[in-house]
Amino acid sequence: MTRSGQGVFLHRPLPLKRHEYPILQKVLVEGVAALNIRNAPSLDAKRLGRIQANQEVEKLGEEGKWYQVRVGTLEGWAYGGFLKRK
Repeated sequence: MTRSGQGVFLHRPLPLKRHEYPILQKVLVEGVAALNIRNAPSLDAKRLGRIQANQEVEKLGEEGKWYQVRVGTLEGWAYGGFLKRK
């Protein structure tokens, strides 16, 4: 936009949006041969898959001692006591 025809361009920066998604952390399975991924943060929850020892996963969040994780296209919950920050 110009001001009074003087050719001065006024720049208005766009407001910054708050980051809406969690910042991902890479974690490794440690201390067990394989770790179950479940559909809820509970030992009673349905098992969706397994993570092998030393496999890298993305940590999406946490609830108590459980981590919400993603491995490829699989997302679920794994017990955080066997996951170590990379």
